[in-house]
Amino acid sequence: MQLAYRAADGAIQGGLQRRGFDVRMTHSAVLANIDIATGTRATVLAERAAVSKQAIGELIDDLQNRGYVRRVQDPADGRAKLIQLTRTGHKLMDAAYEAIGEIETTLLTETGEKDLETARNVLRALIGISETPE
Repeated sequence: MQLAYRAADGAIQGGLQRRGFDVRMTHSAVLANIDIATGTRATVLAERAAVSKQAIGELIDDLQNRGYVRRVQDPADGRAKLIQLTRTGHKLMDAAYEAIGEIETTLLTETGEKDLETARNVLRALIGISETPE
């Protein structure tokens, strides 16, 4: 599973780099967990990514320096900040979905529709297991 995750993440990153975006695999801790429409608090991003608040803060700083995210006041709590995508960040996410589409097309070509759907079902089951409380 870990090898498949790394391969998929690497393929997405490669697709983004080919499209002119300057990102690293570690940025996915933020990008894969951000609420695209509204933004997300850093503490929530850290929880979702299962990393420390310090680690997520460093990734946010890096993404902000690259122009992909910004910090804004949380309208629900003036003391808190939301991490939001910038216009460039939204373009980055669009490009990521395009790269994911290319991966799916390649998998469909290599495995066929039935095997790809079986793989999707297995992954959905795995996600369901990880979301089940202990």
